[in-house]
Order: sequence, then structure tokens, then C-alpha cells
Amino acid sequence: MDIDPHITIEESYSDKTSRYTFKKFRFDNINKKIEGTLKTYPSKNIAYKDIKTISDNFKSEGIPKPNIKFFENDIYIKNPKSWNNLKYLLSLGDSKELRTHIFNLKTWRFKGDYYNIHSIVFSEHPLKKEIHLSSGRKEKIKYIEWNYFLSVLHNVSNAIVLVPNIKVKMNIYSKKISRKGKEYLRLKKIPQITCDEFLSFIDYSYSYLKSHNSRAIFVPLSLEWGVTETEKIIKHYADKGYKNIWINFFTKPVGFDSSGDIHFILKIIDKHMESHNVKDPKSTIIYFSHMRREETMNEKKETSNASDILSPFFGADIIGIPRDIPRFAQNDNETPEERKQRIIEQRIHKARIFDASTYYYYKLQQYPHQLPIDRDYLLNNALINKNINAHLIKVECRNIDKYFLDNSSIKNYLLEKKAIIEGKNTVADILGIQHINKNNTLFNFLKSN
Repeated sequence: MDIDPHITIEESYSDKTSRYTFKKFRFDNINKKIEGTLKTYPSKNIAYKDIKTISDNFKSEGIPKPNIKFFENDIYIKNPKSWNNLKYLLSLGDSKELRTHIFNLKTWRFKGDYYNIHSIVFSEHPLKKEIHLSSGRKEKIKYIEWNYFLSVLHNVSNAIVLVPNIKVKMNIYSKKISRKGKEYLRLKKIPQITCDEFLSFIDYSYSYLKSHNSRAIFVPLSLEWGVTETEKIIKHYADKGYKNIWINFFTKPVGFDSSGDIHFILKIIDKHMESHNVKDPKSTIIYFSHMRREETMNEKKETSNASDILSPFFGADIIGIPRDIPRFAQNDNETPEERKQRIIEQRIHKARIFDASTYYYYKLQQYPHQLPIDRDYLLNNALINKNINAHLIKVECRNIDKYFLDNSSIKNYLLEKKAIIEGKNTVADILGIQHINKNNTLFNFLKSN
């Protein structure tokens, strides 16, 4: 089936040693040309004054000031309150209330040259979930209400429309007793939606959005699916002509433990796009989002390996925003002073800043260069911190693009990055290397090839 993806790829050049591809493409509806990897900026609850603060106070030498254009707002409908609120607003049929309370959009985001993207995840199938209302009744979202939701989604997504995603598995925790008699929680993931149910939901939503459309629509693909289901979904997308794919990492890091998943997904995309007589399988636009920002988050370490910046090397044309899982559990027995100290440590840990010269995230006190903005902003304003990091990633993407165009390869560029060389098999994962001589170091192996 031939569906207009509303993205025109004008040029495409692929690296021979990784999945990195330099593309020049254009969003047809806004006539906006992108050269190289596109990076989005986090927008949830951000105010115009925050954007102005970033612009007015940015001071890194050799790095251009932020010119923020593409915003991404991550929305997770999970707890009973969020489901109840959504159902109530849909029944009201008030698009302004929906824009404000679900899509977190402020008026200034509709002014000027700003583009809004909404990456939405439902914890359960939104048309099958029984929602407990404040009145005590249980109701499901009606199809006419879902159509209305999609209409508003299309309206507030002025460049890219991401078809909402559904979490595949539900996390169930059960108490267990270890052999030593200690109590612990065991996590079990229970499938809550079948592949066929998922595809039916995607087809319905895509068809409705397409009926409005002059915008690029992306369909979701989660790393939660098994091997058989993943291939079935990708084949279905290829059969339907869905060429723009949003890969949701669900807080997994890019590379590291997920490298095999990503390589498998991209090979299956290549296989099925080729079977549909697409001249270049890389004509598919790949959007990574909701990845873990760092490989691990150990508050005791000064540095942590960056995950999000690895996205281009694994095939991402668009890098969305990260979504990290909480690491600081509250202790019910802690004293007020211990709680205060825990909050301080959490703030210091989360305020890490990306360093393009090493591909580490550093704590502010150990950052090896001039901080791009005053330390107080980075430590005390999470929104400013996240947007500064997004900008540093964006600038590094431009550096990667330039290096590739000048050298036709990114391998040696990777070998300049300390975190990648020191990281466990990171370069091998990126380059898809399976076997390395045990008597040879990874660095020397790559240098000699």
C-alpha cells in the first residue's frame, strides 16, 4: 500500500561500519528541512521564562546558543487519577481544557516558530480499560471520544504526529522470602495486550489521523515485544505502508543491554521494506524516544556513560527525550535530617551534565569544562537542566554529522570518546562486531580494521 509519509528524503548517506545514516529530509506540511540528526527538547511544564533564561544566560565558548524549535512532551496515562481526568475531559468535549490539562500546552507554544510533538503512552488499552469514575461508576472511553482525542492530538502536533502507544506488559510485584529468611519483592511482567489487539488499535488510530492529514505520522514499536511479535508488527507496518517508526525504549538504555534488540529491529525493517520494493530501506525515518539518559545511574560515581547520544549510531534519525526510572526510594524509617540529605543527593545526582568530549555525564562539581549556564540554574531547575543537556546533545549531533561528511566514516570519531572506549563492548555493540580476538584489545582491534 502506498501511503504518503509527508516526509521527503532528499539525500541519504550511510556509514559502512555502523547504523548511522546522514539524511537530508523535509517535513512537507511545514516545509522544514532537516540536515542530519534531529534532536527534540523536553517541554513538559516548561514556561517561556525558562527558554528566555537559557538563551540569556548560556555562556559556553565554542557552542552556539540554544535555538529551541522542536519540543517533545511525554505523557503517561497510568494512575487512576490520570485515567479519570482524561475520561472527564473527553466527556466535556472542551479542546482548550484537554490542551491545558493533558497536553500541557501553553499559549506561547503556538506562537513563533515552535513545533510540538507528543509521545503518549497508555498503561492499558485505552478503549478496553474500565475507568473508575469519582461517581463510583465504571466506564470505558467511547470510540467517538477516542476520535475526539485523536483530533485534538493532531491539532496540537504541528510537525509530527506520534500514534499513541500502549504498554505491552504490566509489572506485578510479589513478596518472597529468600533462603536466608529475608523478605524481598520479585518483579513479574504480565502481558496485557495481544499483538493482534495492538495492531488493530494502531490501524484504527492511524486511519483516523490520516483522514485529517498533511502531517508526518509515526507508528510506535516497543522494545517490550518478543521476537515473533516484533517481526509481525514490522511486517504489518510495511504491508500497510507505514514508513515512519517511533521506537519506544521504555527506559532501557540505547546500546548496552538493548543493542541486540535494536540491531534485530533494524534488520527486520530493512528486510520488509525491501520486500515492498522500496529502493532504499533506509528511507524509513526512525524516531528513538523514552530511552534511559545514562547506562546506569549510580549516585556514588562522579561520571556515568551517556546512553542518549548513542542513538544516531544505532540508526536514529530523530532523538527524542529520555525517560529515566526513579532510583531513590523513600525510607519510611528515615529521620527528617536523613530525608533532607537524600533529597540533596538526588538533586545533585540528577543534575549531571553531558560532556561531548568524553560521552560521560558528569556531576556539576566534576564537570571538566566551563558549565554552559550558572550552576544554580542547573542544580535547582530541572527543566533548564534537561534542556541544556538536550542542546549539548543536539550540538554533538551536528559534530557527528560534520565528521561523517568529511570522512565518510564515524569509527575513528567514536574512538576519541573516553566513555565509549572504557565502556563494556560499547563500540563493538555499535559496529555490530560479534567476535573479537581475546588476545587483542577492542581499541587495537578497531584501529587495525
